[in-house]
Amino acid sequence: MTHGAAQPDKRPRLVRRPVAFTLIELLVVVAIIALLVAILLPALRAARQRARGTVCLSNLRNLALAWQCYMDEHRGGFLQGINVNYNYGGVQGTHQFPAPPLLDSNDPIAKPLNKYLRLESVIGPKFGGVFHCPCDAGSDEARPTMYECWGTSYMTNLMLIAQDQLLVNPYDPVAPVLEKVNLRLPSLNISRVTTNHAELLLIADAGWWNSQTIEPLPRIEWHERRGWHNVAFLDGHAAFTPLRKGIYVAPEYVIIPFRDLASEAAKLQQEVSDD
Repeated sequence: MTHGAAQPDKRPRLVRRPVAFTLIELLVVVAIIALLVAILLPALRAARQRARGTVCLSNLRNLALAWQCYMDEHRGGFLQGINVNYNYGGVQGTHQFPAPPLLDSNDPIAKPLNKYLRLESVIGPKFGGVFHCPCDAGSDEARPTMYECWGTSYMTNLMLIAQDQLLVNPYDPVAPVLEKVNLRLPSLNISRVTTNHAELLLIADAGWWNSQTIEPLPRIEWHERRGWHNVAFLDGHAAFTPLRKGIYVAPEYVIIPFRDLASEAAKLQQEVSDD
C-alpha cells in the first residue's frame, strides 16, 4: 500500500444560498400582524378600562369603611359643613377652598376623613392613592382631573355629608319632599337613617350628582357607559350603578335617607331626558 499526502477532493460542491422571504410573503405577514393588532387592541383597551374601574370600586369600599370609622368615633354623626362633600378628605387641590372670610383660599385645608385612612390631615397633591380614580377625566370646569382640582375624585351624598340644608329647585317635582328632608338634616345621625343601608348612596365618583339631579348640568362620565357610576353604599359595599336624572328612588339605589320621605319621592319623581 502506498502512503502519501491526501489528494484534494476535486468534486464540485453545492453552494447554499441564504433563504429569504419574497416581497409577497413579507406583505402577507405584515397584513396578518396588522389584523391581529386591530383585533386585540380594543380588547386590551377594554381590559385596561375594566381594571381601572375595579381600582375605583376598591377605593370607594375603603372610603365607605373610613366613613364607618368616622361615624363610630362621632357617635353616629355625619360630617356636615360648607363644601365638605369634597373637602372631607384627600389632598390639597388647586381649586379647593371654602368661600372667604371663612378661610383664606391660600391656606391648606384639613381633611377629617384622612385620619381614618392613616393619613395626615393635610397632604400634598402628589399622593393619589384611595382618593384618586384612575378613570378621572375631570370635567369642563375641573381640568385636568377632579382629583387635581378638588383633592378627590369622589363626592358624597349631599343628604348625608354636606351642608345641613339642600338647595331645592322649586321646579323639581320632588321639591315638597326635599323641603321635608331639610327639616331633618341638621345634626343628622345614622340612628335617624331609616332607608335600607344597602340601598342608600353614600359616596360615588364625582360626576354622579350631575347624572341624577334634575338641574340642567352636563353629565360627567368616566366609565364609558352612559349614566353609570361607581357607587359606595352606606353598608360599605360598592357597585357599578346606573343613575337617572330626576330619580331619587330606584331599584338600584336610594338617595333620600328617610324611608317615609323616599316613598313620597317615589310617587312624585319624574325622569328627565338630557339627550
